Amino acid sequence: SLLFFIASIFGALIEMSIEIAILVAHVKNNQDMWMQLGHAMFGVGGCIGPFLVRIFETKIYLILGIGCALLIPFFLILESPEVLR
Repeated sequence: SLLFFIASIFGALIEMSIEIAILVAHVKNNQDMWMQLGHAMFGVGGCIGPFLVRIFETKIYLILGIGCALLIPFFLILESPEVLR
């Protein structure tokens, strides 16, 4: 149970970091929409995650790792917001 407690602390730190990044990146844009979208993605992941682990067991780490690696080229193409330039 200590492991889950520590994991939840780091999960909360990740969510707060993403919220701060949204606020910095979208200073003059529609911050509310992006904040709600970020919360929705964490909610969807929290609901779907246990089912994925139940279905794929330990293979889920490999599947998620490959999925994240496939997203790297997409993120390299993106332009940074004007605020961060």
